[in-house]
Amino acid sequence: MKNTNLILIMARESGKKDVSKQNLRLVNGKPLLYYVLKTSLKCNNCYTIISTDSDEVKQYAKFYQVPVLDRSKKLTKDDTKLEEIAVDALNKLEKKGLKFKKCLILHPHFPLIKKETIQKFFSNLNEKVPVLYGYEKEPDDVFGTVNKKFELIQSINSKEVDVSKNNWVIKNANISKNNFTQKNVKNIIFKSHFDIEKINNLFSNLSSLTFWQLKKLKKDYKSLGYSTLDINSHLEKIYAYPIYLSIMTLFAGIIMLNVKFNKPKIFNIILGILLSVVIYYINYFSNILGENGKISTTLSVWMPLLILSLISSIGLVRINEK
Repeated sequence: MKNTNLILIMARESGKKDVSKQNLRLVNGKPLLYYVLKTSLKCNNCYTIISTDSDEVKQYAKFYQVPVLDRSKKLTKDDTKLEEIAVDALNKLEKKGLKFKKCLILHPHFPLIKKETIQKFFSNLNEKVPVLYGYEKEPDDVFGTVNKKFELIQSINSKEVDVSKNNWVIKNANISKNNFTQKNVKNIIFKSHFDIEKINNLFSNLSSLTFWQLKKLKKDYKSLGYSTLDINSHLEKIYAYPIYLSIMTLFAGIIMLNVKFNKPKIFNIILGILLSVVIYYINYFSNILGENGKISTTLSVWMPLLILSLISSIGLVRINEK
C-alpha cells in the first residue's frame, strides 16, 4: 500500500452532555470537522478515514471524497474507550485488505492542529515508543508551567477563572508540583494578551466583522500562531466587493441590451435565475479551491471576477457590432 500511516478521525453524532451534532457546529463560518479534515488531507503518506454514526457527517465526508467507517451503536457511548473504536476500525479495514504501520486518532475538537504536528507524531512512533498521547483532558481549568524542554514544572487547578480583562483572576487555585498539591491560593493574577472579547472574536463569524475588526483579529491570530488564511480571504473579498458590484451592474446592462424586447416575461425570469445560479457556483467552487489550497486565496477571490469581466467584454463587443 502506498500510504502506511492511518489518520482516524472520530466524529460522533452527539457527545457528552448531549451536545447534538457538535462536530458540525459552525466555528468561524465552517463546521468544526472541516479544520482537522483539511489538515489531515494535506499530510503526505497518510490515509484519512472518518469513523462516525452520523448521516450528516457521512454526507460531509462524501463531499470531500473521504472514506467513512460506520460505527456501531455500542461504540458511541460516553464511556467507550478510544482503543475499542480504533481496534474496531482497524479490523474492518484489514478485512478490506487495508493494513497500516501507524495510526493517529484525531478529534474534530482540535481544529488548530498543524500538519507538522501530525507528521512529527508519526516520525516519533516506533517499536520502542508504540503509543503517544498528545492530549489528556483535565477535570477543571488547568494552567501549566513548562521548562525549555516542555517538561511540566507545575500546574494550577481552578474551577473558576475571570477572563473579563487582560489580567486573568484564577480563583481558589490549587498549585501542584509532581502531581502533589502543595498550596491553595485564593486569587492568582495571570497576565495575558487576551480578554473575553478577544477570545470570542477568535471564534466569531468573520462575515459579521468589519474591515478594521478583521485587521485586528489577523494580528491576534498571528500572535497565537493561528493560520490567517480565512481572514486574508475575507479581506480580499472586501477589496473586491466594489469591483464585483460594478461588473454585475455592467453585466446586467449587457444582458438587457442583448435580449429582444418581444421575449415573454417567463423567459426573462428563467434567464435571470439561471445566470444567478451559474454566478453563485462559479464563486462557490472558486472559494472551495482556495480553502483546499488548490489555488491561492487571492486567485480564488479574483478569478470569478475575471471570468465575469471576460463575459462582459464579449457582450460589449457584440453590442458595438450591432
